[in-house]
Amino acid sequence: MLNAVFMGLSFWGVKIGTAGAGGVIITTLSPVITVGIAIFFLGYRPTLRHWIGLGIGVIGGAVMLQVWESEVFFHGGNVIFVLCALVWAVLTLAAQKSHVHIDPVHYTFLLGLTATLIMFVIAYPYGIEKVFQQDERFWAAMVYLAVLGQTVASTIYFIASGAMGSGRASSYMFLVPVSALATSFVLLGEIPSASLIIGGIISMAAVYLINHRQRA
Repeated sequence: MLNAVFMGLSFWGVKIGTAGAGGVIITTLSPVITVGIAIFFLGYRPTLRHWIGLGIGVIGGAVMLQVWESEVFFHGGNVIFVLCALVWAVLTLAAQKSHVHIDPVHYTFLLGLTATLIMFVIAYPYGIEKVFQQDERFWAAMVYLAVLGQTVASTIYFIASGAMGSGRASSYMFLVPVSALATSFVLLGEIPSASLIIGGIISMAAVYLINHRQRA
């Protein structure tokens, strides 16, 4: 159910907000919220390096968003993306706990199946059969998102959540805007701004700081 709520909020936010800001807001706030929930409800105690890394990650996201130039959190539907970050944080913690009861691959399958059934029931009254009128380009994008973006990526992420803990695994979400930046440059020829490059480097430093293990 949380997965269905996350997808619904994401598409709603993209519809009335800005997709670029959403990609940064969700991936920047989600690791912080995940750690916060884990502290209060699971007794998680992050190290000082982890706290510093989270702070650096937030700074990196703020630089990419250029928060000093606009009220990004209060513009359009971007507030919805904050709710997305909260939902994804809870979903991450649930995935970590699920490892005790079920294999991550089976968990991802049930997660996707349940969310699909819920969204189908919601979408049916709005003429969902029109999707079959779309061309091959649409279906190619749909298959890519479903197989790689949802199934493969989510399975790997949930496996990492169980093996590393949700606090450390969620920190890798800081790299999502960096990956989007790199692929948009390679595939679309988009030239990143200085703030995106600087913010991306800061976010990479945050992930390294949180997950790097010092030698004894």
